[in-house]
Amino acid sequence: MTFKLKLSAMLCLAAGCLITAPQANAELLKSENFEYEVGPLNGNSNWIQATAATVTETIDMVAEPLTYPGYQNEAVGLSVHITPDGHETTQSFALKGADEGVNSGTVYASFLFKLNAAPEKNSWLFSFAGGNKNGYVNNNTNLSQHGRLFVAPGSDDTKFKLLASKNSAVGTSVEIGEFNVGETYLAIIGYQFVDGRKNDVSSFWINPATDQTVAPAPMFTQKTEAADVSETFGMQGCRIYQYFSGTMTPPDANIDAIRFATDWASLFPAGDLTL
Repeated sequence: MTFKLKLSAMLCLAAGCLITAPQANAELLKSENFEYEVGPLNGNSNWIQATAATVTETIDMVAEPLTYPGYQNEAVGLSVHITPDGHETTQSFALKGADEGVNSGTVYASFLFKLNAAPEKNSWLFSFAGGNKNGYVNNNTNLSQHGRLFVAPGSDDTKFKLLASKNSAVGTSVEIGEFNVGETYLAIIGYQFVDGRKNDVSSFWINPATDQTVAPAPMFTQKTEAADVSETFGMQGCRIYQYFSGTMTPPDANIDAIRFATDWASLFPAGDLTL
């Protein structure tokens, strides 16, 4: 598959933690614009099923690409459509962003998303995917989940809320704001590795300025909760969710333009480049 990097000098918007200078090994590890045929996501390129149990349902791609000024100026490829309609079992797919896990410095994941209707319940939306003792490259592996972003019902049918957590369930996550149904947003999650135990830092941005070379102050940062990602296996990519449980139902939403990088600036290249 062809991965397109959009080089259009704008910088900013990716996910990290605190304001840090670019890393010595800074690079864009993966850019995913879903340049496939309309249909199931499973089996395309570096996407794998990221749950321990084998399931037959999938998450579908549709001809509804998203754009955002300064990040994805022109529509490219498809987008992923998450929906509760016609599904009843949880789906989670992971994009492999690196052959070897990132386990130092700061790693960023950015993506565009749009909710098409107000969510009925809380639900997972997106997170990093960390390697673990079960490995990463095989299907049906329950990968670790850090830098979690959830959606929740808003104050009325035109709104929704975003909740964030370093590594815990929606019930103990923190609300970071209320947003409008039908609008496209740029979300950025950062994960900073810090020496010691249970002190790595997750940071979250929604629609940050797109003209900076280092990460601006995040909307929310969390470092003292739950376990860090494995230092041995590191962070290897990201996950998207179509999640069903007794308390959670997936929203009707589109996700597009995912990028995985080791510095902020690499998520905002300037031009077009094919990897």
